[in-house]
Amino acid sequence: VNDFKRCNEFATTAQALMPRIRDDKNNCIRSMMTVCLAMCLLQPFRSLTGPFLQSYKDCKLIGEVEMCLIGLQGYAQCFFDAGCELGPIFESKLSVVEEYCRNLGRKSSLVLFSMYRQFALNLRKPSSNPSKLVGEAFHEEQVLSELEGSAHFQMLRDSSSLRVQLAFVFWNEADMIDLLKILETYDFQDQFASRLHNRLVFTGLAAFAICHKKGYASYTALGEKCLEHFKKSGSVNARPVYLFLKSMKSPSRDAFREAIEACVEGNFVNIEAMVNER
Repeated sequence: VNDFKRCNEFATTAQALMPRIRDDKNNCIRSMMTVCLAMCLLQPFRSLTGPFLQSYKDCKLIGEVEMCLIGLQGYAQCFFDAGCELGPIFESKLSVVEEYCRNLGRKSSLVLFSMYRQFALNLRKPSSNPSKLVGEAFHEEQVLSELEGSAHFQMLRDSSSLRVQLAFVFWNEADMIDLLKILETYDFQDQFASRLHNRLVFTGLAAFAICHKKGYASYTALGEKCLEHFKKSGSVNARPVYLFLKSMKSPSRDAFREAIEACVEGNFVNIEAMVNER
């Protein structure tokens, strides 16, 4: 379990063999699990959008609905984390997934992918309040009001993770403060490496953005906790965001330059653009 490099080799091999074993349900599921657990740590997010999408197709072919939806979720998360180009084509894919979830009666998954589509729309289209997940695809307040218990807890985590990214990108300090109050209550664990990555990146960035304001110095500790997570992470996706977080904590021309170079090297065009703005 802890030998990530070896697990990554098995995951890559399993993906290459998938065309020959698609009719084998157990092998298909094992391949998906290695993608989720190992490849997200040891391969760039951008290179994983294809394997996740293929895993979705393979699991759908053999009727493995749960793993099929996990593949779709991994695809969307890696797409966002890598800063892949947003547009009507990606949004149409999410719409197709929403219809798939609707036909299956999977309400929680339907809500999740509707939220992803609204997030993509907010990033791409002008809005009077882009850090709010309210629009043609999703209405956060309405959805959360209909959920209780663990379902509400998890959905609030996911919506707040996306919203804190929007608040940072569009520099809405009031929303960053409100969302940090929510996100600081969640632990630093998640079965999906790509989802945890996104949450901690923008929680840390927002914390360092706000801690310099009078009365909010306490958020320095939250930012440093996120920074330490990426410092210790074995993920190949960690270095660019670690350097960005470090430059936000202690701003300097050299620190931002180093972060930009790491983003260019890792092909993180979205993070590179944010560093340039700073």
